[in-house]
Amino acid sequence: MAKVAAKTTENLILDALEAAFQRGGEVRLVKFGPKAENAGLFSDEKGTRKEAADFCLLGTPPLLRVVRAETVKNKEHRFVTITLEGIDYLTLRSSPERVADLLA
Repeated sequence: MAKVAAKTTENLILDALEAAFQRGGEVRLVKFGPKAENAGLFSDEKGTRKEAADFCLLGTPPLLRVVRAETVKNKEHRFVTITLEGIDYLTLRSSPERVADLLA
């Protein structure tokens, strides 16, 4: 059985930005539980996923912006939107065909 290669930080960033762009409006940053409505841009905040989430939120300029937060069972859940810089970052690093698909 072939081993699946782990995604790089850059791949995780692009996947998250694409998902945020496609969903429009606010989206949960990190998944919370198994229900579809609790899906997030990242499955957790560990390893390369944490690096990618931090880059998106804390980069200069930030690619995602926190629009609200909720506390559930002593855990903060952040909801984000993609910034104009995030859209620019995504489109500059995606193929022209992929950008056309995103805008269709």
